[in-house]
Amino acid sequence: MRTCLLLFWLVNMISGAILAQPRSAPASVSPLTHKGRVLSVGYGGGVAGRSVAYYLLDNGRLFGKRRVDTTFVELKAQSLGSTKQLFRTLETSARIRTTRFNEPGNTYRFVGWQRGRTRHRVVWGQPSPKPPAAYPRFYARFMALIPDSLRLR
Repeated sequence: MRTCLLLFWLVNMISGAILAQPRSAPASVSPLTHKGRVLSVGYGGGVAGRSVAYYLLDNGRLFGKRRVDTTFVELKAQSLGSTKQLFRTLETSARIRTTRFNEPGNTYRFVGWQRGRTRHRVVWGQPSPKPPAAYPRFYARFMALIPDSLRLR
């Protein structure tokens, strides 16, 4: 009887310990794994070849990544209203899906749009031909959303 009780207690302890183990969280969302639309805005180049990119998901989550980083850094989330307006501006006013402009210079800036495997990107730099006017304006508007304290250096 004593052996039975001891065995019962041991089984309960082991099963309780197994059930108490934390479950692995689902794979975190990042610009690489997000299933929806993603805006990307960034800059780079120069002697050091440095680059910084910011990614806004269509759910409002904002990420940043430097070329030297191995992971994305999640920054301050944006409101859904602001996010929808940015996507609408880039898709309809700037017509990112039909604009072809890839003129990087020594230093460059870019604006990109992605959904699944479909990607569109406009790149301009110094010195190079001027890009369509909507893109530097969009770049400035997007960068204004990121406070200096959150910008990647």
